[in-house]
Amino acid sequence: MAVAIMPLLFAIYLLLWITSFVDSGYLSSESEAKKIYARIVTITICAVVVCLPLIGWLTDRVPARVLAPISFAIRGSIAFTFVTFVDKPDSVWTIVVSVLMIISCMLENVCINALFMRTLPAEIRGAMTGLFHGFG
Repeated sequence: MAVAIMPLLFAIYLLLWITSFVDSGYLSSESEAKKIYARIVTITICAVVVCLPLIGWLTDRVPARVLAPISFAIRGSIAFTFVTFVDKPDSVWTIVVSVLMIISCMLENVCINALFMRTLPAEIRGAMTGLFHGFG
């Protein structure tokens, strides 16, 4: 599914977006761009590791039919915020919005996985889960 691939697509977009600032002269070198990207990715990974248990807890408490649309709306809002208001790759705002983007994608993934596990018939649950993970 496309939901599972969103963090990867955002990471690729982020890398290309940051390196575009080398061509414009805002960043002095690709080395500086790589350091900024590495900092954002490292902070994002740490945030996801901390937030995943909370996301799992939330998914257990709130029905997936409610939480999934909310998580999609959150991700859409964060994406809009990123393309509208983030204009410097080395700002704190870039880090915050990037972290929120990946966390919202993780929330979507966990919601959809929970929805699959709770609603699919036992006879096809394994096959459908394999298909879900195979394409996303």
